Amino acid sequence: MIEELRIEHLGVIAAASVRPGPGFTALTGETGAGKTMVLTALEMLLGGRVDAAISEGASIEGIWSVPPDGPAARMVQDAGGLVDDGELLLGRTAANGRLRAFAGGRMVPASLLAEVGEHLVTIHGQTTQQRLRNPAAQRGALDRFGGADHLHLLEDHRAAYRTWQELDAQLREARTRQQENAQRMVFLRSALEEIEKVDPQPGESESLHAERRRLANLADLSTATAAASSAVLGDETTDAAGAAHLLHLAARELASVDDPDLAALHARLVSLAEEASEVGRDISGFADGLQDEPGRLEWLNQRVHDLSLLHQRYGADDDAVLRWSQEAAAELTALERGSDLEALHEQEQKARRVLDRATVDLSASRTALAERLGQDATSELQQLAMPNATLQVVVKPADLGPDGADDVTFLLAAHPGATPAPIAKAASGGELSRIMLALEVVLADTDAVGTFVFDEVDAGVGGAAATAIGRRLAALAQSAQVIVVTHMPQVAAFAGTHLRVLKQQDADVTVSDVRALDDEERVVEIARMLAGQEDSQHAREHARELLAARL
Repeated sequence: MIEELRIEHLGVIAAASVRPGPGFTALTGETGAGKTMVLTALEMLLGGRVDAAISEGASIEGIWSVPPDGPAARMVQDAGGLVDDGELLLGRTAANGRLRAFAGGRMVPASLLAEVGEHLVTIHGQTTQQRLRNPAAQRGALDRFGGADHLHLLEDHRAAYRTWQELDAQLREARTRQQENAQRMVFLRSALEEIEKVDPQPGESESLHAERRRLANLADLSTATAAASSAVLGDETTDAAGAAHLLHLAARELASVDDPDLAALHARLVSLAEEASEVGRDISGFADGLQDEPGRLEWLNQRVHDLSLLHQRYGADDDAVLRWSQEAAAELTALERGSDLEALHEQEQKARRVLDRATVDLSASRTALAERLGQDATSELQQLAMPNATLQVVVKPADLGPDGADDVTFLLAAHPGATPAPIAKAASGGELSRIMLALEVVLADTDAVGTFVFDEVDAGVGGAAATAIGRRLAALAQSAQVIVVTHMPQVAAFAGTHLRVLKQQDADVTVSDVRALDDEERVVEIARMLAGQEDSQHAREHARELLAARL
């Protein structure tokens, strides 16, 4: 429960300490005094939106007593914060346009405050009442009524729905890809057949280009090699000696004399002569290979053309084409193996069967809970000055979604003989307030939240209805901390702790403070709420009667 709420520089509140009691606490004050700021501070502290117009420079701290092993304590400790002997400190500041959130003495994301707050406080205001008109909110109330066992069914359904939805999306995507893959496989097969037919070899194009250039220059090559061969080996037709022969003759001349210096030169001449002879033979061999094979040039041109087409389509050269071919073959193998649509379809069908069972179980549980919730809420309404009203909770089939396949509608029959109609149409503002309170009283036993905050739950009611609301809030406060912002003296009279928001105004500034009232001060405040006059003796007597009647 909330032990203390400290507020600084928020709207009209300069500094205030709010200490609600453990049971029923009433928060009252004149219109415009700043009661809303107290709720705004609490909502900010629990990760809510921050209005920059009223929050600049604000500092808010809240102290809760929580079970040391409870979910709120665990969440804060998991984030690195401290929970000292069951005391949890939350904080929120706004300065220079920057917002900060704290939990257990550690800076945390504001989203963590919201998550922790779900285990600490339930806040009901005018917007909450309007949400109760929404079918989704009505279904949520029914689910809360089911407690842990029912909520486990809901979580199982959400998990089954996510699993089925993922598999269904995969299956639809695989079916879409199947046609695309079929077109891709046709292309890959055609390309691989084309490459296999040409059968390129590594580096082949380069050698083909060289051979083609040689054949194109065959006449020039023949003339050049013939002249070079004659110059080196000699010309038999003219008996002209070649360079090799002349070198051998020079070597024999030097060999005919005995001189140590000439011996080295002789050796060099012999080496040159042998090298010249070898070069000459190589030239002759090259010349002998220059044969103009019929059709060879045409074949070369066609081969180069075929390889060039492969280069244009699949790679810059022969090696690139061969690499592409290997990769394409691997891709084709993978595509032929495919995504196994049959297996994926089987998985999707299995997940759908699990989902269908979860949907049936969840709907059956809601149907059983609906009758109980209607009966319990009707019983509560009869104690809230609606003695002839009945609340029916109807569960009907709806489109399948994460939260099941049920539409939940709250129907109100305000008096005997009335046709039950959706509360969004049949309930007035005051009736809607009492329906919400009846639901909260019924749901209190299933909620782990220790604090309920009501903002003008008595709006639109008065007299006996307000007294009934006060009595039921006091009943709820037997098992939880209840904080109520109210304008109704009949409601405030049932509170065990009474806080008043006081507005102080001078020429330039209006500020508010929060004070705990003693017994006599309560009489004065309730008198003000009754008659608008604190010094009215008649109002004070009536106030004492209200306070005495609650005991």
